[in-house]
Amino acid sequence: MTKLKLLYVDDERVNLTNFTIAFKKKYQIYTANSGPEALKIFQENDDIAIVVTDQRMPGMTGVELLQHIKEHNEDAIRIILTAYTDATDIIDSINKGHIYQYIVKPWVENEILQVLDKAGEIFLLVRENKRLVKELQRLSARLIDAQENERKRIAMELHDDIGQNLIALKMQFNNFCFQLESSDKEEIQETATIISSTLQRTLESTRCICQNLWPLVVEKFGCDLALKELLDNFSRDYSIEVISGGIQIQQYFSKHDQYQIYRILQEILNNIGKHSGTKKIKIQATCNEDSLCIEIADFGCGFDPPDLAGNQEKKGCLGLTTIRERATILGGSIDIQSCREKGTQCILVLPHSGALY
Repeated sequence: MTKLKLLYVDDERVNLTNFTIAFKKKYQIYTANSGPEALKIFQENDDIAIVVTDQRMPGMTGVELLQHIKEHNEDAIRIILTAYTDATDIIDSINKGHIYQYIVKPWVENEILQVLDKAGEIFLLVRENKRLVKELQRLSARLIDAQENERKRIAMELHDDIGQNLIALKMQFNNFCFQLESSDKEEIQETATIISSTLQRTLESTRCICQNLWPLVVEKFGCDLALKELLDNFSRDYSIEVISGGIQIQQYFSKHDQYQIYRILQEILNNIGKHSGTKKIKIQATCNEDSLCIEIADFGCGFDPPDLAGNQEKKGCLGLTTIRERATILGGSIDIQSCREKGTQCILVLPHSGALY
């Protein structure tokens, strides 16, 4: 484990030496014999976790130093170590230096070590908390972007598909009304056929949009039938052969988990259909006593799998990251292996709901 950095400030060099000898095994020690020197060291090392300083030093007191330290980086844990117990010094160290602890000399090594260890824990907790807040902000921003992209997609589908069909229906209906006046039965029959066909396409488009928004078939019949329908539609829409022995898994999962599994496979299949260029996929589901494993392999163009942990903002990573996050929510994992021109394999492993809850 990497040692935390600690800055010790004292105008007596023997104290600097003794402190370093006592705590160098546990901490990476920096020393300074004046406030200005300490500030220079601190500004050159932003990741110093703990600052321990003597109070009474020529030129700049310990409290004054800690005030500057706090202005530069408020996360560093600040400790006053002094031989004096002047009430004014104590009050100033609390009110101005915002110290973590005020320790009176002569110090005992074990007692100081306990204080330093606790200070180190607090520093790490604060740093981790800030990291998590930033991660939450990043995820919130991505969620907003995803919502906006979904709204845009729905709007485009409504405009480009259903909207165009409705315009065509209006034109055909006007034509139909004109033909009724002319009593041309052949033209009336032809127009009625066109109207019927357009209505059917509009109905299918509406069902498709509804299915993408919320898979009602999962709620009504469970994910086994829903996944069969998903695979059938995928094969039809993308002209891709699906090799599968069937997926019989709903008995092992709660309804909530079935929705998540459906969404994971839906996203994987969408990626395959849009980007792989494959003519065939193979999907296999295996259940044992406490877990499910689903393997999906395509034989398309493949890609270079992004480092989802380190490059989540990279263009094209969002869909794969969403898949991984859904798997994590279910207590499972997904391994994505791909090579250019050799296809992609996704291995999804999930604990049964009974095992998870």
